[in-house]
Amino acid sequence: MDQNGLYNHWQRISAAQEHDFRVSALNKLIIQILDKDDTVLDVGCGACGLTLFLLRNGFRVISIDTSDEMLRLGRTMLSKYKLSSDSVYKASISDFSAQNQNSFRQIVCLDVIEHIEDDASALSELIDMLKAGGRLILTIPAMPSLYGPKDIEVGHYRRYDKKMIQRLFSSSSCRIQSIRYWNFIGVPVTWFYLNILERQVNESLRRENKGFAQRTISFLLRFWFSVFENRFRPPLGLTLLVVAEKEF
Repeated sequence: MDQNGLYNHWQRISAAQEHDFRVSALNKLIIQILDKDDTVLDVGCGACGLTLFLLRNGFRVISIDTSDEMLRLGRTMLSKYKLSSDSVYKASISDFSAQNQNSFRQIVCLDVIEHIEDDASALSELIDMLKAGGRLILTIPAMPSLYGPKDIEVGHYRRYDKKMIQRLFSSSSCRIQSIRYWNFIGVPVTWFYLNILERQVNESLRRENKGFAQRTISFLLRFWFSVFENRFRPPLGLTLLVVAEKEF
C-alpha cells in the first residue's frame, strides 16, 4: 500500500507537535498506563512523537519503524530536543519479533495495525515479544461506518469496533484488560464531513495557532481532551484504546 499519504500526514503533524491537542492528550493518557521502571517498546514509532514524550518524562524507550522517511523525521525531532536516537531502529514487526521473543514487559503500538493487511499475524508477533505478565497497549481507528477518504489516503485497510478486536485477541495468549473509545468529539465532526460535505475533515486546527480564534478553539479542544476524554469513557469515539496482558 502506498505510504506517501501517511508520510505527508505525519510530516505536517511532527512540524507542530507542541500545538497538536490530540497527540498531547493521547500521550498523557498512555503514560498513565505505563510503568517507568520497565523499558517501553514503541512499535511503529513514526515521527517519534510518543518516543519523545516518554524520553522527556524519564522512560527508557526502544523504538522501531519500517519507513526511512518517518525515522528521519523522528530522529530530527529527538535531535531538536537534544535527545539520543541510538535506540531508534529501522525494523519490521516480523523481523524484530523474531529476534526479541519474550523480551518486553510493555509494548505500545499506536495507530499501526490498521496499516497492515494481515493484522492477526502482526498482533501475534507483537504478543510474542511480550514476557508473561507483560502488557500490550494498542490504539486503532474506530467505527467502520466512518471509513472514508482520509483512511484511504493514510493507508488504513480498515477501522475497528470492539467485537473485531475481541475476535483478534480471542485465540491469543493475551487477555484484554480494558477496551475503550476515545475522541468522542470527533465522531459528529467526521460524520458531518463525510455524509454532508462529502469531503475530508479539515485538520488544520491540529497544526495551526495563527489567530485568536484558532488559539481559542485549540485551547478549548485541549481542555476537552485532557479533562473529559482522558477521564471518562465515552460510548463512541474515533479511536479504540486497548490494554491487554500476556498470560503465558
